Amino acid sequence: MKSTRTLVFIGHSALLWLIFFIACFVGAVPLSAQHQPVNIPPPPQSAQVPGLDPSVSIARYTQRIWKTEHGLPQNSVWTICQTRNGYMWMGTEEGLVRFDGVRFSMYNKLNTPALKNNWVSELIEDNWSDHQNNSSIWFGTNGGLHRLQNGVFTSYTTNDGLSGNLIVSLLQDRRDGSLWIATR
Repeated sequence: MKSTRTLVFIGHSALLWLIFFIACFVGAVPLSAQHQPVNIPPPPQSAQVPGLDPSVSIARYTQRIWKTEHGLPQNSVWTICQTRNGYMWMGTEEGLVRFDGVRFSMYNKLNTPALKNNWVSELIEDNWSDHQNNSSIWFGTNGGLHRLQNGVFTSYTTNDGLSGNLIVSLLQDRRDGSLWIATR
């Protein structure tokens, strides 16, 4: 009787291992097909954006650091974006910050009723709006998606159709202007 139980146990173990190996083999076929190398050509020379010259030492560039003692409302900046009109926008744990090169302006739930959460995790400029006249900023918080356009804040949450109120990432499709929103 004791040896029968052992044989049954070994039989079940062998069956489970067989199922495991079959599942691994079957599951691996589509994965390898999805990871094919792709040859992406470099962008045309006219599309190259000037940046830091890798042949120049980083020490030769100017660096400035702004902290709370210089007017930044909070030292942890999670996201940053420079808009076409020259402003630097930053997302911090204390809210959305606009920097004009001299002063910081803060937008948070204390001074902006549309915001229910201060932590700005993502930030992009709407590249499909009417440039200078109708520029807008999209930003995500732990309380939803927000848009600042012409001084007006608009908020979107799960009540408006978002799958979650914690915004993880934002991307605007360059082809048609669609806004892609990753939530948690």
